[in-house]
Amino acid sequence: MAQAPVTSSADAIAKLAIEPPPVVGRFRSPDARVVVTLRGLVWHNGSWWACLERALGPGQGLTAPHRHDQTDEIHVVKEGCVRYMQGLRFRTAIAGQVIQYKAGAAHMDPWAANGQPARVMTFLSPASTPWIELGMRIGRMTKHGHLTSRGQPPLDAFMGAVHETGADVWAAGLPTFLQRWITTPAIAAVARIRAR
Repeated sequence: MAQAPVTSSADAIAKLAIEPPPVVGRFRSPDARVVVTLRGLVWHNGSWWACLERALGPGQGLTAPHRHDQTDEIHVVKEGCVRYMQGLRFRTAIAGQVIQYKAGAAHMDPWAANGQPARVMTFLSPASTPWIELGMRIGRMTKHGHLTSRGQPPLDAFMGAVHETGADVWAAGLPTFLQRWITTPAIAAVARIRAR
């Protein structure tokens, strides 16, 4: 099993996850497959980090390759075993391990593996209003059961929320300007039409 890469910054964040920030909002899917918990911001190493915790049923999690041009991302596996993609390699991490993605790195967020549930705490820096608003929208979609079989919002609904909030989420391999001005608005329009 490949071990999750760990850096000193990631180690420090992992220590923060031991005593996580207070709960701001908790959203449970109607079938209890997924629980999204928004937590307070964390000050670390000269910047604010947004904090999101996800309890994932077996096989649940976001599996679309993407990147963040301006945002560093750290996942602390709190319980269970997860799979994730970093660059073009699939990897495994277990409880206690840390996964770190630097801004610009193509990746897929962790999903619960080995037929077991998992719990992952995610930190995003710099924390910003778009990230907090995107977290709230994902939470509301989860609470109302607007989820795929993988326990995530449908891609068009998710990209609609990304477009409306301005969060730093881009498909891996496509130029940002193309996504910002053409593909993401088009997918968001599809989401609005489907929501009617």
